[in-house]
Amino acid sequence: MVLQFKSFSKYIKKIRPSIICNLTQNEITFYVNSKDLIKFITFLKLHTTIKVEQLIDITAVDFPQRKQRFEVLYQFLSVTYNQRITVSISVNESNILDSVVKLFSSAG
Repeated sequence: MVLQFKSFSKYIKKIRPSIICNLTQNEITFYVNSKDLIKFITFLKLHTTIKVEQLIDITAVDFPQRKQRFEVLYQFLSVTYNQRITVSISVNESNILDSVVKLFSSAG
């Protein structure tokens, strides 16, 4: 399964070079621009290679020394592939993120 996600991350780099992919200990993390959040999560939900089916958690980490001081983490599970996927977005106090509740009711 890891090989499938490695090839998927290469595919993402080709079609969306602004998205950074990191595969660590069999877990994949995508670093996404906040304006692309909904579009990218929809893509992950619908794409047959990854099939993000459950939103497990939304959390944030505060890094006061950084310009974009908050890192918001969306943690998903692909039940089909038994794979955890994280989508990370860096924002500051004035950024407003679109809600993912229309895609995953557990976000509400």
